[in-house]
Amino acid sequence: MKGQLRAKVDKMGIKDFPRPHKGEDFFYANHCLKREKIEMLKNTIYNKILKFVFTQKVKNILKYVTIQILLLTIISCANKPDENSNFPSIEFNVNPDLLSLPLPIDNSFSIQMPSDWPEVDAQSFNAARQVINSDTSSFLRLELLKIFRSEQGASSVVSKVVNKTPLFDLLNRDFEKSLKLNFQTENVTKGKFSLNGNNTIQYRIINKDIVAFKLFCEINNNFYQIDYFIPNGIYDTEIRKVESSIGSINSNKNIKEVINKEKNLKEKGINTKKEKGG
Repeated sequence: MKGQLRAKVDKMGIKDFPRPHKGEDFFYANHCLKREKIEMLKNTIYNKILKFVFTQKVKNILKYVTIQILLLTIISCANKPDENSNFPSIEFNVNPDLLSLPLPIDNSFSIQMPSDWPEVDAQSFNAARQVINSDTSSFLRLELLKIFRSEQGASSVVSKVVNKTPLFDLLNRDFEKSLKLNFQTENVTKGKFSLNGNNTIQYRIINKDIVAFKLFCEINNNFYQIDYFIPNGIYDTEIRKVESSIGSINSNKNIKEVINKEKNLKEKGINTKKEKGG
């Protein structure tokens, strides 16, 4: 009888097992019922645990999603696009000891050139201006403003862009191709940044002879092209001067302040040298 009852239990399963009848193995049947109750209790506890865990997971997921939505909202508000969003602000390391006094350009901005890069004489300037004016194949129409040149062969050219089309619309892939063709190199790198509040596009060009920095600056609703040319042989000694010069470009709103500041620094430096010499 006990064997038959065990076979019946195994076949029907614990949950389907009936209560014992007279004549059956009461103790074995009672044992099976206890097992059934234990299993039912375990299932109930397990279900409660699952329900609690699931509820907590849902709460955590909802909390996470809510936080992510808030973060996205904050980020989208903080990164609200504006007219300068494509021109991140960059500060150049400016060493005034390497530069001349600020020079006003076109009543629009000031720039400080390397102190050993003097302005060329009138004859050289007029010859260069004539070449630029007669170049009808140039990608841009330029008005030559200033030329500076060092004894070692480094130079800088400041020009005003007179194209009617907004300059930055012209600085596309075709313009980059023209740079590669003119300088006979594929090593042309383009960058965009805000220089002392002025939107600027810079091209760095490297060939077998020189490293050139070609800057296009939007200053007071005008566009200017500022070029620096450094022979490869003197690059290491001149690059800090060029970096300082680029960082000195300021719109005319700050010209008087910059000039006075630089004059004071120069005078203090001269007085200090005199005191040391005395």
